[in-house]
Amino acid sequence: MLSRRTKKSALLKMLLAGAASAALALTGAVSAAAEDAPTATITGQVTREDGGAPVENVGVFVTPTAGGFSYNGYTDATGAYSVVGLPAGEYVVHFSPLPPSGLDDEFWDDAADWFSADRIQAVGGETIADIDATLSAPPVPGSISGAVVREDDGAPVAGATVSASATGGSWGWGSTTTGADGSYTLSNLQPGDYILTFQADGTDLVTEYWDDAVSWSAATPVALSSGGAVASIDAELAAGGAVAGTVVRTADGSPIASATVSALDEHGEIRRQTQSGADGAYRLDGLADGSYAIQFSGGFDASLAVEFWQNARTQSAATPVTTTAGQTVSAIDASLESLGHVSGTVTKASDGTPVLGASIMALDVVSGAYAGSGWSQMDGTFDLALAPGTYNLKFSTMDRGLLEEYWDDALAVEDATPVTVTASGLVNGLNVQLDAAALITGTVDLVSDENREVIVEAYEGATRVGSAHANLEDGSYQLYVPAGTYTLKATAIFYNGSTTFVKPQWSGGAKKQKKATPITVAVNAPVGGIDFTLVAKDRGVETGNSA
Repeated sequence: MLSRRTKKSALLKMLLAGAASAALALTGAVSAAAEDAPTATITGQVTREDGGAPVENVGVFVTPTAGGFSYNGYTDATGAYSVVGLPAGEYVVHFSPLPPSGLDDEFWDDAADWFSADRIQAVGGETIADIDATLSAPPVPGSISGAVVREDDGAPVAGATVSASATGGSWGWGSTTTGADGSYTLSNLQPGDYILTFQADGTDLVTEYWDDAVSWSAATPVALSSGGAVASIDAELAAGGAVAGTVVRTADGSPIASATVSALDEHGEIRRQTQSGADGAYRLDGLADGSYAIQFSGGFDASLAVEFWQNARTQSAATPVTTTAGQTVSAIDASLESLGHVSGTVTKASDGTPVLGASIMALDVVSGAYAGSGWSQMDGTFDLALAPGTYNLKFSTMDRGLLEEYWDDALAVEDATPVTVTASGLVNGLNVQLDAAALITGTVDLVSDENREVIVEAYEGATRVGSAHANLEDGSYQLYVPAGTYTLKATAIFYNGSTTFVKPQWSGGAKKQKKATPITVAVNAPVGGIDFTLVAKDRGVETGNSA
């Protein structure tokens, strides 16, 4: 089955045959290097989960993670497919059965969405086989129901918002409000585990998570099976404390109407939120006993900077506000400054072409905390609004073939040139050229079933220039670095209090960097087969000497 790219290429060849012949007659042989570049093929089979029968007419869409159109194919009567003409790069495979199959979409390998799909690396010229899928029937929606009452007197809470959010990376979600008797029903929920939130805005009642938890992280998930109906998921909401104050503009002291004021807990979770009135005054009710970071933003006025109480830019630097049930903490005021801007362009260093969708991230130069981000446009330009302050700017793309960097032309944040932004000021001319990356691949062999991560790092002397995580199933890794000569180190980290450890290994099987085999890599010339073998040991029986 021909891919869309192959069909398009064939049609263009027919239409342009005459013109191409004339051009050859006039100019001689024309280089066909681009046409001759080796391409990869992905093959596999799609079957049903219930019985293993092959599934015909399943659309197979192979999409490059760096962006661009997909390469497509369809399964035949045996469930087999082949997608050809894939240039070197990283891809995601999506299986989409045509009706009336009654089967669900799926991404490889057994993933529900593009973001959680396993990536496939194509070098060019090879066939990547066994990219299979087993499709199942879509699940039957279910429901969760219960009632919300006050803790102090048991009175029903009407109009409270009850929302369910799926855990574990699922997309399930639902929301409703309680009736006059405090009851609710969340319908049409996909099977899965859900965190339920009970929130009574406009009252003195504390937001709660099932079962009787005051934070998302402490909540008990509700398990919902296919077609299930879970009842009696109830909540008793307690009265809380309050915070009050005013929000004005720094420039002229005028009140800010509809400013957003939020109370964040120690985990950064918004526990309560409200808007200021026309006079800039606000009141946050229903706060559980504890300490909060109070955050202020301009609401509808996007020209104003976000800050925390006492003029802090980040939550970690904020002065906490402590609340007690039945009491109000007053004079928690804010004066918001106007945003400044940084602007420039992001292009490829190789040919100067603009980079669409490059991420520009601002990090506070002192704390390293995230302070804002934006994206480059079709022409590579960007304009990022930031609160007054000094930042390190990080530029990166989803194209792993381009190296990320910091302003100005630095590969590490410690080498970055800080950018200072003033209220209503503009810093322009931040023109960035992203260099092409070189690629090193290989595998890390480690026999272990424990929860862990395996990392391969590239060093230029004592400086780390890049790192990559190895796939825990097959040990493969792809490490993108600047062109150059490096020594590589493979390490493993074990979790959950494990006593297992491994000694790091350097390229060439060395135990120390000074004896490691140097790896030289260039752009457009991947180096493969840089493999490692790590041996898992218990900390109580460590033996051996370093080489």
